[in-house]
Amino acid sequence: MNDQARGGADGILEVRAWKICGAEKVLVAERVRDKDGRCRMIWHVEEAQLRGFLWLEDVVEEGSPPSAIGIE
Repeated sequence: MNDQARGGADGILEVRAWKICGAEKVLVAERVRDKDGRCRMIWHVEEAQLRGFLWLEDVVEEGSPPSAIGIE
C-alpha cells in the first residue's frame, strides 16, 4: 500500500480526483472506503468547477498511472 493512503477513523483513502489546467493542479475530490467496505466521495469544489477532464490518482496501488475522465 502506498504511504499516501491513510487509515483511521475516516477509512482508507483510495482515489484522488484532480483538475489540471496548464501548471495548475487542483484537488477536487477524494474517495474513502470505510471499515464496512462502503465508499464515499469527499468533494472539495463546487459542481460548476467540475467541467472538463478530471485525473484520477489511485493512491492504493503502487505505481498505478493516473487516468483521465471527461465531465460535461
